[in-house]
Order: sequence, then structure tokens, then C-alpha cells
Amino acid sequence: MKNRFLVFLIVLVLLLFIPFVGLLVSHLIEGKYEANFVQYITSNFNISNEQIKLTGMTLEKVCENETTFSMCSSKNDLDLLKIASILSIIFGFGLVFFVILARKIIGLNRKILALLFSPITILTMFGLSLSIVVQGGILIFCIYISEVVYLDLYHPKLIFVLALSTIITAYIIISSGFSSLKNNTTEIIGEKITNKNGQDLIDFINDIAEKIDARAPDNIILGLEPTFYVTAVNVSLKKETKKLVGTTMYLPLPFLSILSKEELSSVIGHELGHFKGEDTFYAMRFYPSYFRLYKAINDINKNQSFIGLPALATLNFVLNEFSITECSIGRTREFEADKVGASVSSSLSLIIALLKLIEFSAVWDELRLINIQQLNEGIFNNDMSVLYCALSDHIYKDLDFDKTVQVLLSSQISHLTDTHPTIKERMEALKIDYNALTKELLEPANSDLTDYLSQYKSLDYSLSIREHRLMIDLGIAVLPPKTE
Repeated sequence: MKNRFLVFLIVLVLLLFIPFVGLLVSHLIEGKYEANFVQYITSNFNISNEQIKLTGMTLEKVCENETTFSMCSSKNDLDLLKIASILSIIFGFGLVFFVILARKIIGLNRKILALLFSPITILTMFGLSLSIVVQGGILIFCIYISEVVYLDLYHPKLIFVLALSTIITAYIIISSGFSSLKNNTTEIIGEKITNKNGQDLIDFINDIAEKIDARAPDNIILGLEPTFYVTAVNVSLKKETKKLVGTTMYLPLPFLSILSKEELSSVIGHELGHFKGEDTFYAMRFYPSYFRLYKAINDINKNQSFIGLPALATLNFVLNEFSITECSIGRTREFEADKVGASVSSSLSLIIALLKLIEFSAVWDELRLINIQQLNEGIFNNDMSVLYCALSDHIYKDLDFDKTVQVLLSSQISHLTDTHPTIKERMEALKIDYNALTKELLEPANSDLTDYLSQYKSLDYSLSIREHRLMIDLGIAVLPPKTE
């Protein structure tokens, strides 16, 4: 609660800082103009300050009737600054409370959230782009008028830089808004499964989808990273330009061997459970929009402009507010998907699969470090999935189950977007006794990959090469110079 209130305050401060500066500057310079007006009257019309006060003569009253007076032009500019600042303050408060009110109205209704989240973020971004232009103008005019009035000079280069920064920031926000109307693409490192290299795996997944009456994925991608997920965001494979549209399921190749067929079935059933019945609409509409908001925030953050801080803070505020709703809905969805996954095989098979995924996911970091060291020595591993399974066997043999099980029970499965319950909470929901867990259940199954893939060796090779290229492209691994 404290963090939410702090974020709320930061957003308000950033949204209102420049408008309040505008009001302060307009007040100070208004006083300066009034003093200059009094001096002008006393010098040219032989009228004392006391007489001016008695008559109630002010620059503002003079400018109401005499628009040709030279000082009135500057006074009108100052009035515009004041109006723009006040409107910007009203907009700042309105925007923040619009987001809070929208979240309150939506509550935990996933259908309404799926329908309204994208329009809310788009309206917020377009409103922010307009606000940035106005605030940029306020800041530029404040600097210009302050320098002219108090220093009798101004810095055109500074004004140009601020104007350019304002235009660039507003353009980024607007383009992000338009981009959020499109189907953006996320990049995955992996290989697509086709009829040629994995018809059995495709059939295996489609059979599970049919069994639970869920939507089968349009694409299946195998990779090395230890995670399972289904996404409705368009996908592209690294170094390839063609997009994969529709729903995409990602599976880690090593875990086709580490998990038993029953365990794999339950995990796939769980993931497909997110695209079952009414939940399909939520998964197809909300998460792509959620993903696009992340992208918009990253785009603005890359600009690193002072003038863009209010926009960045506001979009993070939107994300933070709706993440509260998403977490609550996400937990419910996870428990629902757990029941679906358990129905494919068994509750215990699902829990064991999740425990294996958590326990053996650390192998990936270790294997990556080993691979980097070997690349630096000019050694290429062309079967990293096989090495992954071998390392998992080694970890299992040295596993102190009594110590590890408590850590595992309090662990969560990492995911691209949503927050998952702990294993302990999942077991309680599925009514599984903790005493049912033994070390033997965590032993890698060493399933034969030919049960799913007809070309698993070439897939392992291709994925290994992709991993090598990634490490080299990122500069993490450096190949030794070639020798004769």
C-alpha cells in the first residue's frame, strides 16, 4: 500500500512540477511587469505611487481597455502561460484519477479488463503526448521570459535543444500509441516444429488440446531456455524475418527428456488451459496489450529525456495499477489451469513437473557459463540439450532432498508477464499432501526424444548453434583468433 501511494505521489509531482513552475514564473514576472508599469507611469505622467494606488490603476486594467499599449503584448503572453499551466495541472490530476477510477470500475472482471485495457493505455498515451507538448512549451517560455526579464538575454541553443527534446518525446509517445494498435512481435530463440521434424509432438499436443476442449497452438517452438508458455503475441525467431501469427507454445527441448510423458502432458495441459473457454478471450486480448505497454515504456525510457519523465512515470503508474488486478486474476487463472493440467494426467504429475522445472532450471545458467568458457577456447558444443540432461542427472544425484524441498515449496515458476502462486499454494489447491513428495519423484526421466521428434539431433544441433551465435553477437563470448 505504501509503495502504491509513493508511486502515486511521484507521478503527481512529475506531472505537476513544470505547470507549477509556470504558475510561479508567471506570478513573479507579473510582479516585475507591474513594477515596470508603475515606474513608467510615475516617470512619464508625474503621478505618485500613492495616487496610482488610490485610483486602482494596474497594468491588467489598462490592458483590458487599451490593447495597443506596448506592455500589454508581454502581459498577454504571460496570461497564456498561466492558462496553459492551470490546464496542465487539471489534466495531470484528471489523468491520474482516470486511471485509478478505471481500475476500480474494472475490478477483477477479466472480460472487461481484456476489453478496456488497450483503449485505456492508448488514450493515456495520446493524452500524455499532448501534455508533453504543452509542458515543453511552458518550460521553454519560462526559461526564455525569465532570462529576458531578469538577465536581458536568452540562450537560443538551449531553447532549441528543449524544443527538439519535446518534439522527439511526443513523437515517441504517439508512435508507441499507434504501435499499440498493431500486433507487435516478440523475438524468441528457438526452432519451429513442423510435420517433418516433430509430427509426433504436434499430434501429442493436439490430442491434449482436444481432450481438455482447449484451443491448440498455431505454432510450437522448441528452445533451450527452461520455461513453458503459450503466448498470443506475434512471434519471430531470431535472425528470421517471417512472423509467426496466432498462438505460439514454447517448450524447452531438454525437458522433453527430463519430464516423464505424464508430467509433460500435465504441463502442456496447464498451458493450454489458459486458452480454454472464456479464458481464451482474456489471454488473446489482455496479455498482448500488457506486453505492448511494456514495450512503450522501454521505448520512452531509451530516449532518456527530462521532458519525458512525466510520461514515463505515468505509464509505469498505469502498469503498476493494473498489475494489481492482473496479479489477482492471474493467480485465479493459474489455479484454474492447474486443475486442467491435472485432469490430463494427475495432480501429482503436474506438481512433480513444476518441481523439476524449478530445480533443474538452474542448470541452464551453469551450462551457459560452461559454454561461454568453451567458446572462448574455440570449442563448440553441438548437443547442448544432451549436456543439459547430463548436468541435471548430476544435480539430482547430489540433491539433499530434505533441505531442497522446503525451498522448492516456497518457489514460484517464473513467467513472461504474470505472477504465479508458490508450489505450496498449488499443492494445497490440488489437495496434495506434502508427505507424498520424495527425492525419487524428482529423478530426470531420461525419456527417449524419438517419442516426440524424428529429427531431435538436428534440432539440438541447430539450437546449440543459435546459442553460440547469440553469445558471440552479444560479445559475451569471444572466439580465439584462427591459427594455421
